[in-house]
Amino acid sequence: MSSSQKLIRVAVAPDPVTAGMWQEALRRAGVPVLLRNRDALSVAWGTPAAPFSCELLGSAANVDAARLILDDIAVPEEA
Repeated sequence: MSSSQKLIRVAVAPDPVTAGMWQEALRRAGVPVLLRNRDALSVAWGTPAAPFSCELLGSAANVDAARLILDDIAVPEEA
């Protein structure tokens, strides 16, 4: 992913472990995504992330492919 590409939220995971599994599934399929924890306290203090605070971000060019792959593993669609 180049630094000039706009990142779009592909999915929000219920927890960091699930987010990591989704990220790995996408990576293996050749779709790069970035995992971002939106819970600043967990990042700063090293505490567990709040539920649904981990999101997967991908380039606009890869969003449709990422969502198709995640649909195959039953990931809820973003609103």
